[in-house]
Parts: sequence; structure tokens; C-alpha cells
Amino acid sequence: MFKETFEGFGGEVTDYEGITVGEKDFRATLTKISAHQPEAIYFGGFQAEAALLVSQKNEVGLESAIFFTDDGAFSDQYIEAAGGAAEGSYATFADLPAGSPELEAFRARYKEKYGVEPSELGPFHAHAYDATMVLLNAIEKVAVDQDGTLLVPRKALAEAVRATKDYQGLSGTITCDEKGDCGSANIIIYQVQNGEWVRVFPPES
Repeated sequence: MFKETFEGFGGEVTDYEGITVGEKDFRATLTKISAHQPEAIYFGGFQAEAALLVSQKNEVGLESAIFFTDDGAFSDQYIEAAGGAAEGSYATFADLPAGSPELEAFRARYKEKYGVEPSELGPFHAHAYDATMVLLNAIEKVAVDQDGTLLVPRKALAEAVRATKDYQGLSGTITCDEKGDCGSANIIIYQVQNGEWVRVFPPES
């Protein structure tokens, strides 16, 4: 989907390569890519591989290629693993509402109970919580007590999830469509600057 969309906007994709999750050396793939000297490299994956790629690209003549990744690598662990090689790289992430009292209260409760910030477990803590609550709310609406056994009809559950509208979650206001796709957030672009993720687009209002 990324390739088709990028080309649809007039971009040129010089290479389209895949990697194996868990591998540690991507220099052969990066060397192949370097033959066309791309202006940028986009990697859709997770932090472990992203950190290796952004580090190893500089060893095969791709120092000037901008490294762009997604929410799977949007974490402090990516920056720590890649070190200075992460500087200047970009990632997208679904925005969380700034100053949300619900989100701040959740973070405080979580830290009080478990002793760590929920963000230390990964960037999707608020989204995971919201997904769980949407599902639990739907179960509460359709579950049936049948002789002491709690039954959750599958079709009714799916319909209840899809009927979710204006649920006030940690990640924002959530409404689901007829396919069950639920979302609330805008996509934000961040850049690593001085060892930290900094929002660069759209700018803070």
C-alpha cells in the first residue's frame, strides 16, 4: 500500500526489499539499495530491526539517505539501540490528546500500581486500553446468562463493536464503522533531535 500511494503522489521507488525479523545483519540488502542512491529509506517494522537498519545503512554508503519508519519503531528503545545513528530519523505515530485528564489519570494510576510509566512498555498503551474497553463494553451489552454460564454471541458481539460511537477513550473520541475499524487519532510525524523524539508535522497549534 505504501509503494502504490507514494508513487501515486509522484514519488519514485528505486527498490522494494523485504527482511527477516530477528536477523542482525542487513548490510547485503542495504548494499543492494545503495546502488541506486535513494534520497530516503522507508522501513515499516519494529524497533529492533529499525535500529539495526539505521545504523548499518551508514556503513554501505547511505549516510545521506533519510531514514523514515513507522509507529512500530516509535520508542525510546529505538533511540537507545541505534545511538547516534538515530539522529535525524523520522517516525509516524497516532497522536494522543495533549493534556487529556483521562490520559493523565490513567498514567498516574498505572504508575502507582505497577511502579513504571505505561509508555515504558511500548507506545500503544493508550490504544490497547481503549481497544480492551470497547470490547468489554460490547460484551456487557450482548452477554447472556444461560443457567449460570455467561455466553457471548459472536455475531451480536461483532455488531456491538461496530456500533460503538463517540466513546471517550484515552486516545480520543472513538467511533467504529461497519467493518469494525475504530479510530480517533491523527497521524503525526516525529524526528529524533538531540536524542529525543520531537514533533515536526503538523506543528503544535
